[in-house]
Amino acid sequence: MVYSTCTHAPEENEEVVDFLIKNFNARVEKLDLPIKFREGITQWESKVFDAQVKNTARIYPHDNDTEGFFLAKLRKNEA
Repeated sequence: MVYSTCTHAPEENEEVVDFLIKNFNARVEKLDLPIKFREGITQWESKVFDAQVKNTARIYPHDNDTEGFFLAKLRKNEA
């Protein structure tokens, strides 16, 4: 599954991905994108997210002359 938003708000991005990892047996797959991106954050305010969240992508407007957005590629672990 690809999860994407047009915001940089951690509560709509990394926090959602962290919830999926912890509650739905999901894992985050590394992204290989043809544009510049920065890895997801693993800490925000008092919250600490799973280390896999680093495999998500934050795309900033000033890096690629685009709108800003967030991407995560998730896969459900086999039982």
